Amino acid sequence: MTLRSSSIVLAILSVFLPGIWYAYMEWSFEKWASTQEGEFVCGVPMLGALFLSCIVAMLLSALGLVPGVAAFKRIPSPRSRARMIELGVIGAPLLLCGLFLGGLILLF
Repeated sequence: MTLRSSSIVLAILSVFLPGIWYAYMEWSFEKWASTQEGEFVCGVPMLGALFLSCIVAMLLSALGLVPGVAAFKRIPSPRSRARMIELGVIGAPLLLCGLFLGGLILLF
């Protein structure tokens, strides 16, 4: 497996792995909440699951950027814009989740 392909695999995992885990947590929380008496339940566990899934997405994206940048530096000097855009897409979960979590921290 090359550096570029491992970077792409980590980028795909950084989107799908936390997303699937969060969807499962939401489903199980909804199932649990329907068995509780009363109208309302506390949603803080879901907020924690959202934060954790964002942190995992950031970590996987950052881990994907490392071999991606190393593979980018190995190609000759007239590097294509497509490879630069590819690095931007790989780093997008890191940026977006970081802005989301940073904005929530500043909000509270």
